[in-house]
Amino acid sequence: MAKKVVYNLAPDPVTSIKIYEYDRSGKPILVREEDPQTGKVYKITGGPNDKCIINGNSWKESEIKN
Repeated sequence: MAKKVVYNLAPDPVTSIKIYEYDRSGKPILVREEDPQTGKVYKITGGPNDKCIINGNSWKESEIKN
């Protein structure tokens, strides 16, 4: 499979993340869908080395802990 792409179709508020990969013909294939937990804060975007949703990390990995 080719490059992994993360889409958020409902950007305000983020209610779920759908993660796709493209096959060789260019067709997107849903790999997984994740939902955040109520009451927790997550990092959606960040730099190339940050643990965030846009970089392909899970909700748990992207959780901001106080």
